[in-house]
Amino acid sequence: MSAAIKAADEMLTISVDEIERDYHADGKLPPVKDAACYHAKDLLVHPATVVVLAANQTHDQKTKEQMHHEIEEVLEHFGQVKQLAQ
Repeated sequence: MSAAIKAADEMLTISVDEIERDYHADGKLPPVKDAACYHAKDLLVHPATVVVLAANQTHDQKTKEQMHHEIEEVLEHFGQVKQLAQ
């Protein structure tokens, strides 16, 4: 989890392809075995992806849909973290 937090600043400055490869697919992050840590990591990665999309993509319907999907994923991961914390 700490690797994701340390990478937060970098995530905001890279391309959409890089964030997908390096953080969604965990290319730059250590393997996460604990479900709570996996979901918590995605609470950082998905919002960062929205920022990258907003900064680097044209604001067409496809980008808006992708941003909406990222936010839906954040809510799903938040629900999982909340459930695991109980």
